[in-house]
Amino acid sequence: VVLLSGVSGTVLAQTVFPPGADSELDAKMLAQDRVFHLLHAYPFGVGLTGSYAGEESLELIRQFLAQDSDDVQAVTGKHPYELFSYYEGPAGIGLRGGGAMLATAFRYMSLKKEGASEEKLAPARADIVRLLKYMRIIHDITGVPYGLARGAMLMHSEFPDEPPLPHTVPELLPLFDEDGNPYPPEKSNGDCRPDNSGGVLPEGLWYWVDSCSKDQMVGWVAGMATLYDAAVDDPDIDQSLVESLQEVAREVGAGLRVKYEMDCLDGKTHEYDLVIMDADGRPTQHNDLNPLSIDNSYLPPDSKVYNVFNLIMGLGIVKGLYHVSGDPEAESFLYQELLQNRGYLDMVPEGDASATAMDYVYNGADTNHSNVNMIAIALFLNIYFEKDPTVLSKLRTYMEDNWWDVEGTPESARWLKQPYFLALYEAMTSNGTDEALAQQTASLLKAFSLGPYIDEERINCDEAELEAGSCLAIDGETELTLKSLSSWGSNPVATEALDPSIRPPSNFNARSNPFEVNGGGGTGILPGGDLLSAYWLLRYLPTRPAGEGALSPHARDHRWLGEPPVTEEPGPEVAPDLAPDVVAEDTVESIDNISADDSSVPEDTTAQVEESGKKSSGCVVGTSNPATASLLALLLLLLMGLGTLESARRRFHG
Repeated sequence: VVLLSGVSGTVLAQTVFPPGADSELDAKMLAQDRVFHLLHAYPFGVGLTGSYAGEESLELIRQFLAQDSDDVQAVTGKHPYELFSYYEGPAGIGLRGGGAMLATAFRYMSLKKEGASEEKLAPARADIVRLLKYMRIIHDITGVPYGLARGAMLMHSEFPDEPPLPHTVPELLPLFDEDGNPYPPEKSNGDCRPDNSGGVLPEGLWYWVDSCSKDQMVGWVAGMATLYDAAVDDPDIDQSLVESLQEVAREVGAGLRVKYEMDCLDGKTHEYDLVIMDADGRPTQHNDLNPLSIDNSYLPPDSKVYNVFNLIMGLGIVKGLYHVSGDPEAESFLYQELLQNRGYLDMVPEGDASATAMDYVYNGADTNHSNVNMIAIALFLNIYFEKDPTVLSKLRTYMEDNWWDVEGTPESARWLKQPYFLALYEAMTSNGTDEALAQQTASLLKAFSLGPYIDEERINCDEAELEAGSCLAIDGETELTLKSLSSWGSNPVATEALDPSIRPPSNFNARSNPFEVNGGGGTGILPGGDLLSAYWLLRYLPTRPAGEGALSPHARDHRWLGEPPVTEEPGPEVAPDLAPDVVAEDTVESIDNISADDSSVPEDTTAQVEESGKKSSGCVVGTSNPATASLLALLLLLLMGLGTLESARRRFHG
């Protein structure tokens, strides 16, 4: 036990990051926390990337952080909207914003556990309430019971006495054309849409981006699950907000149980569930969570080949939604139907994937690090909220051997110097608290240039050094050796992950490539939500001995696993009539580098976003490449006959 500093007379079990034990860490992270919640999250609670409005504004932000006050306007003389020249749109905030809700949720839970004063608890509680309300908005705005937006954005301030938001409202496209057909005809990776809530939301206040992909959904669900833990049974939070969140989780989860007819690689049409559907009645562009789908190309129901990434993602999302909703039908679907009847638990690889289990998270220098991040969040949902020892054992083994530290794979999460991954690992492992890893996480967090976190340019290697294959980093000390191959994003990379002190900044570090040696630049001001999530999660989690895993305080029991299989599947068997003349799309972006979702497009810097009118609207227009579908189909059918996926792994990743 340890007597927590500042909490007189209170003795608590020591946490991984006990407050007061590392004053430098606390000061840096609490400064960034103030920037995050009072500036980045000012519009509606989600930490948004933005741009500061010139050097004067940046200096005012720094002056504000130097003062012991949470009143931005009193210190700076400026409203938060006047300190920013730009807030990002809602296209990608499901992953970056939802995945960073852990910071807000675990901050409130930490402060409560530490016995913080009401003066400190009140604003932290208010931030929880704002996010509970926002999660309802991104559901209601779609106008369909199963819907989640990629994100929703204010069209103007909610309050008449505030200055205008520092962004312009883009052109908003209707969901259907004048003939009632989905619009635009070709499904994109997100179009800006007018409010479709039918009057549930205030008229003219919000717009949204559709085509919620699986990376956005896993972020939102992680946010929902941790918000639920922070708010449920709290006497100081209106429990009708928790019930509203549960309703969202129940309806979104029910939507994933619906089966849709999809064209399959065997030339026939079959029914598949675990499909993310959109408000226009079509699947979202990156919709597949079913393990029988590989980048939206569907394998036959009797296929021995399956997609491990979708298996883990689908199970994690279904688990997170069940954790929030407590819905008996969701419980039955997860434990009885998926894990037992379909054998999904047995399909989770142990050690090396089998010949038929396609696991493409890691691929050397060509690794898509957004995939590493997505599966990390999905594993967190699968493990931290699970009580069943059989389920935990299988998923923890996969987490340890196929995500955390894969033999012979320097791109494994263990070696990426990403605090988010180190903290999530602490929440998932049953190996006990590793003091060395805890210290590494603290050192990494202190190495970031936070409070505020500026998107400064970092060029470690000039052209001559790139040509030579080695360089001296900007700190004047670190020698970087370059790989002969460039990264998945075609940028030069080092042989090991860079320390945050020399690494190019990112709006969500955990989804960025830490091996890249050059990048950044512009007037971007970054939220650092994944870094705050790591800090607050470890400030909340108690240290544990080996053999004991961390567990959500509200983890649910279940009654299904191990009972005799049933012959009938729960839930509706076919899709409802969602839209006129809608045919499920089946497109493939690229077989040269298969990617789990829209994150196949490398993230833009804030400066690049500002330069593009299309992207600054917050509406990401994705493109598909249907011409590759037939080639992928032929390849996979051959693989089913050959019984191996090794050649496919090489082909998919170049």
